Amino acid sequence: MTKCNQKQLNYKDIICSFLPLIVAVLTQYAVNIIDVIVLFIGNMRSSQKTYNSKSIESIMQQSYNQPMNLAYMTLALHIVFVISFGIWYYKAFYKTKSAGEKFSRRTFLSIYSLLLIVAGFSCQVATTGILTMVRPCFPKAFAAYDNLVSSVSGANTAWPMYVAVLLFAPIGEEFLFRGLIQGFASRYMAPYLAILFQGILFGIYHGNPVQGIYAAILGCVLGFVAYKTNDLFPCMLLHLCINASLYLVPAVWFENTLRCAIITGCTTLLFIALILIVTKTRIFSRQKK
Repeated sequence: MTKCNQKQLNYKDIICSFLPLIVAVLTQYAVNIIDVIVLFIGNMRSSQKTYNSKSIESIMQQSYNQPMNLAYMTLALHIVFVISFGIWYYKAFYKTKSAGEKFSRRTFLSIYSLLLIVAGFSCQVATTGILTMVRPCFPKAFAAYDNLVSSVSGANTAWPMYVAVLLFAPIGEEFLFRGLIQGFASRYMAPYLAILFQGILFGIYHGNPVQGIYAAILGCVLGFVAYKTNDLFPCMLLHLCINASLYLVPAVWFENTLRCAIITGCTTLLFIALILIVTKTRIFSRQKK
């Protein structure tokens, strides 16, 4: 492993390791602004238009926060992420890889893909169990988290949100965090510091303490997979399965404290074992030059 102090310090790489996150935040604001403008124009052209000073406020209350609008806006944002960060990652990293460094697409349909699918489900079960057990210890933090979830609960059941969460979000976020941020950070710091760095940023990006903590841990795991496999395809599959499992994990599993603890412990160990198996497998592991 190359030590951090042996790497050439390049200020351009330092800037680029923060720049994708800044671009992501600015893109989110831009999508929100465009959405309000479109809603405002639609309101002005409708038969129920309001020509008073409160028209924007009315739009924010009656149209912007509607579940379908939030779902479409989330989908649009992640489509932009996939396109923009995918092109950026391809030009900055993937295009320069040699054939021996690139992930074999044939392995994507192999038994190891099944291991990643099971790992994704076990990760979601373990995360749900851990959150259930620690919830009584942090009532204020979870109250704020519950308010956030309830504010978008309608949007979460709309089909554009399903498409965004299950397809575009895993791809776009992997390009952004494990592809660009970790890739640029790895140029001036040790690999595991780069993994930790992007994981922390991934947690901060989620915007609240509850999501932020487990997103940071998950981000580090995904970063480890990206480093060991030397590609983003396994990370995307794992991330997709974790997101999909959010809709599949039965709440009844966690109603009993003992059962919750047993399920959480078993799935945590299973997840760790599967990740180690996949990252240590020859066809997945990083190929040396």
